[in-house]
Amino acid sequence: MSTYVWRSYSFLASAETPRVARKALRHALQAWECDVETAELAELLASEVVTNVILHAETTRRVHVDFGVAADEFTFAAVDNNPLPPQPRQGCDERSTNGRGLPLLTSMSSDFGHRPAGNGKVVFFRLKVEPIPHHVVQRERYSAFPPSPHVRLAAL
Repeated sequence: MSTYVWRSYSFLASAETPRVARKALRHALQAWECDVETAELAELLASEVVTNVILHAETTRRVHVDFGVAADEFTFAAVDNNPLPPQPRQGCDERSTNGRGLPLLTSMSSDFGHRPAGNGKVVFFRLKVEPIPHHVVQRERYSAFPPSPHVRLAAL
């Protein structure tokens, strides 16, 4: 049996959604006893993904996110309603206030990509992490709930 923990959330799409998603992620990573440096990086990258879903992907009402750790890999995924792949903004430099999210995701994650999902896509990133302690996995098995039907982390 594989060792994994996960969480799934569906948020109303608004300007507050990235902050709320970061808070949910921070709470889970603390519960899973992840190191602070990895948790901070995961929060930063998750915020970029969720912000992009809201700003660029024509998501109308809800943002669905799934995240978890399997073995030594953390995966964060968000579903949107736009089937087009994420596109980096042209002409961005270090002084730009917008358009740096995709380069950040590709340079700081161990894997970044997207897959078709229904009428849209799943955008995901991965980070290498320390395996979750056994006692945490056992605790989560009794309190966790299955990933949303929008995302299957193992399929990414």
